[in-house]
Amino acid sequence: MSARTALITGGTSGIGKATAEVLHKRGYRVAVTGQRLESVARAREELPEEVLVLQADARSLTATDEVISEVGARFGSLTTLFLNAGVSRPMTLDTFDEAAYDEVFAVNTKGQFYTLAKALPLLSDGASVIVTVGIGATRSLTGNSVTAGSHGAFLGMIPTLALELAPRRIRINAVSPGFTDTPMTRASLREISDDAAAAMAAIAEKNPFGRLAESEDIARTVAYLASDDAAYVTGQEIMVAGAQGWLSDQAVGNRTHFYEHVRDTRVEPDCPRRRHDSAGHLEPGSGCKDAAHHRGSGVASQRLRLLPRDAHVRVVRTQWHVER
Repeated sequence: MSARTALITGGTSGIGKATAEVLHKRGYRVAVTGQRLESVARAREELPEEVLVLQADARSLTATDEVISEVGARFGSLTTLFLNAGVSRPMTLDTFDEAAYDEVFAVNTKGQFYTLAKALPLLSDGASVIVTVGIGATRSLTGNSVTAGSHGAFLGMIPTLALELAPRRIRINAVSPGFTDTPMTRASLREISDDAAAAMAAIAEKNPFGRLAESEDIARTVAYLASDDAAYVTGQEIMVAGAQGWLSDQAVGNRTHFYEHVRDTRVEPDCPRRRHDSAGHLEPGSGCKDAAHHRGSGVASQRLRLLPRDAHVRVVRTQWHVER
């Protein structure tokens, strides 16, 4: 396989973009996809001119078909497929949202599976498929059950897919990052925290290595799995988390701070559905259960509060959207 080619979904920022840069420097012809128009436009400006940047919604099979058609026309075949597109919707049993649940599985499970299926005819014999999973799929992270389940579902497929792909010597492996310092992570923290820098520092303090992962840490691991050095490695999960993945919530909490994700929906003060108790909290059954009642007038906000080391973790409904 002299001409190395790679398709990276979720490749216009963070881990995906860093991987595109690493592979391009190593001589790959690279194509990346992204959903948000502003992210796609920025990637076209910042990535090398030779990198093909495409806008696509990972949930759409039609969009996936268009991507595969374009990549096939440009490259002819693929030696690497990096399935990195993903979203996160923290929620608990008493704060679940059906639409958010469906979106998480549509992107993280169905979207990944169908992209692999659609790309299969383009994959060269001996190609490498890498899937971003994340340590939350197999480690306890508060409020992460739905996102973990969506990634865990695909992680559970990998051993069987490894056997299905083996006759063509196509390898498939998972890479599981811990908390990673990306532009999107920082932007998300700024939206939900009054002091994003302090939040980042506290999260880094949790890690046994004393720092967050950088996008390049994961990108270099992906490059290894894509290379001939990993020619006999398949069906595996590699954690890139500085040992963070071996700590439980409780163990992490004993070392540093927990966090509370809170979503406030500010509506008209005279809303008849909104009642507060003496502490200022909405009473059970009070307020609007959907945004339609105040569409156009309500303002949604989020914050991340540092809690005492021995505090009980409470995850309140949030719509935190994370792109890798």
